[in-house]
Amino acid sequence: MEKGKQMNRLISIIATFIVVVAIGTVIFIQTRPKPIVVGAAEMEKMERAERLPVIEEAVEIGIGETEKTMSNQEYVENQVVAVAESKREAKKIAKQIGGELLSYDNQVAVIQIGVTVEEMMQQLEEDSSLPKVYPNYEGYQNYTN
Repeated sequence: MEKGKQMNRLISIIATFIVVVAIGTVIFIQTRPKPIVVGAAEMEKMERAERLPVIEEAVEIGIGETEKTMSNQEYVENQVVAVAESKREAKKIAKQIGGELLSYDNQVAVIQIGVTVEEMMQQLEEDSSLPKVYPNYEGYQNYTN
């Protein structure tokens, strides 16, 4: 009889252990982070969003100090460049500054303006609601078609 009680107790312990493991597994499965499924369009949008600050920084570095280089006339007269996520955004920027989009490639828009570059830079200083644009320095000539 003693062996029967020990066997029942052992079975009870094993059963309890199995139940605890099963419950722990269910809790673990329910609380682990779910994988995020991203489609190709969303992935491309995320990649563009990651590249945009890098491109914007490269444009700013390529431009250098505006006042210093503007006096040397090292830019294309009546043209500016802007960083835009899409061609639609580039057209919107051109419209906001009263210009015409000449080309758009690799998130860089080349815009023809109806005023001098100096006048445009002055307008940007006076009106902070205008989008950021930069003189089209010689390094961006390859973007104009």
